Amino acid sequence: MTFFVSISTSKDIANLSPKLGKSIARIALALNYLLARHADKESNILFSPLNIVQTLTSVMLGTAGQTERELANFLGIAIGRQLDERNKAYVHKILGDFLNSVTVENSNRVDVGLSLIMAGGIFVQEGYPIKPSYIENAKSIYNNEVIAVNFEDTTAASRKINQWVSEKTNGKISSIVDPSLDPLTRVIITGTLYFNGNWEYPFIPEATKWQKFYLGSNGKADKRSVQVEMMVNQAEIPYYEDRSRGLQAIGMPYKNKEFYMYIVLPMFGVEVQNATTCMTPKDIETIVEKSKMAEVFYVIPKMKLEAEYDLRHSLETLGAKSLFSPTNANFTDIAEGIYASQIIHKVTMDVNEIGTIATAATSTNINRGGYVNFRADRPFFFFIYNVKVGTMAFWGKVQKPTPYK
Repeated sequence: MTFFVSISTSKDIANLSPKLGKSIARIALALNYLLARHADKESNILFSPLNIVQTLTSVMLGTAGQTERELANFLGIAIGRQLDERNKAYVHKILGDFLNSVTVENSNRVDVGLSLIMAGGIFVQEGYPIKPSYIENAKSIYNNEVIAVNFEDTTAASRKINQWVSEKTNGKISSIVDPSLDPLTRVIITGTLYFNGNWEYPFIPEATKWQKFYLGSNGKADKRSVQVEMMVNQAEIPYYEDRSRGLQAIGMPYKNKEFYMYIVLPMFGVEVQNATTCMTPKDIETIVEKSKMAEVFYVIPKMKLEAEYDLRHSLETLGAKSLFSPTNANFTDIAEGIYASQIIHKVTMDVNEIGTIATAATSTNINRGGYVNFRADRPFFFFIYNVKVGTMAFWGKVQKPTPYK
């Protein structure tokens, strides 16, 4: 992973925020590659690089030495020297302000039809004296909490963690750990995110039909398929095509046009995993910035996606190793003698017709002529992007939409 800025002076710190979007895209592409390597070919991938970054920045807040440097490197920051207390506070304020500017922490944004609920929790074994300054800073800067649990009572510990997660996500995510926890666990780091947005141009529910979704890159020629509900719409939206790369993409805006879901469809014969492996953060920027407004007739699957990962192996592969080492972990600013056992990440997402339905207006739009045809009826990948801040909130790769029959 390449560093995007070296932190050694106040000027470097001031330049940190504009570079974070690229770093989050880089993390998303790296994690997509690693998660795909350990999954079967027909598995979907879904995660929130934004939520992962938010969780790990709050962890970095409590670390020092090698552990702090490794986490900073993972986040795309090269620490030129050990941060003093003043610079460390400044760095985390910038990181926290950036993350909070992207997220919507509750479901009260009725005015924009958007709900983005993020929760981060660091669960520490009871008896470890957690520093009050860390508890205060993790909450005030990153909206994350430090909570004491007794991992020796695995049933009670898992129940406490799951109740916390359920409360933070308004019941959308009911559990994230099970009672088979290792009783020797000392720290579990969790990140959860539930997203539900109203489309700026809602789909017509009556037009949604069960149709074939082809499981191979050649569409009908591959013959293997499942039946999924396909939604239909037509609107003037961002459209991108790169024949040299074998890609076409659309950007579907959510209410207020701050967040867009970009669906990227490899052209016939291009495997979706091969397409994502070749992507760079610059390619993500290009899709967003070079898309042109066009009248598009688009058909996409109605999906209910869910994924859960223990990211320990991925983080270790990407260089954050000491975090999990009983002998090398340095959580000095949280408590002495602790190390991470797991980093659990769970995401749920609904992609459906929900929105403020104006049937007459939408019906008129659907009948316009001279349009681009975009049909996502074979494997594709997508990302939800905040165009105002310039960063990615979600990444997903869809091999077989759910539900299907």
